[in-house]
Amino acid sequence: VTAFAYLGFAQEKRKMTVEWIYSDEAQEAVALPLYQWLDNGAAVYYDVRKPKDARTFEILDPRTGKRTVLSDAAKALQDLQKFLGKEGTPKSLPWPESFSASGRHGLYSFNGDVYLLDTALSIFTRVTDTPSEEIGARFSPSGELVSYVRDHNIHVYDLLRKTERPLTQDGSETLLN
Repeated sequence: VTAFAYLGFAQEKRKMTVEWIYSDEAQEAVALPLYQWLDNGAAVYYDVRKPKDARTFEILDPRTGKRTVLSDAAKALQDLQKFLGKEGTPKSLPWPESFSASGRHGLYSFNGDVYLLDTALSIFTRVTDTPSEEIGARFSPSGELVSYVRDHNIHVYDLLRKTERPLTQDGSETLLN
């Protein structure tokens, strides 16, 4: 990228620099909304082109194009503070690691633990609370189970029974499940 490269953006000329390319402004200028299809044919929609404090999850009906608010991001962030504290809570609600097929729940990882967002109530529940980091949290197709990896082993958490069980026990530095 040279100092002579320019980009027309919002009726203004801006110098295209390496700093600008990696800025939030540039990322938002070229970003596309995030979405996930749901079992009922609708989609969870998240417009990353909006300012961070205005972003929220919406349900998009592809037949009509109508969008309705799914979750109150401000309320969810306020609730998350009970786990992460005011300083540890993100300023905006990010896209989760996984949504359930119904769109009723989203999975997040904060500080190495897994959290469940009830999108209708806009409240968080802590799923794991361990010294080890859990990664790769995903819902089962039914949405009743959550899987994740801890210490190179796969674990499953039953949301109804609130119980966890390991699926593998042979994980190590050289065997990653």
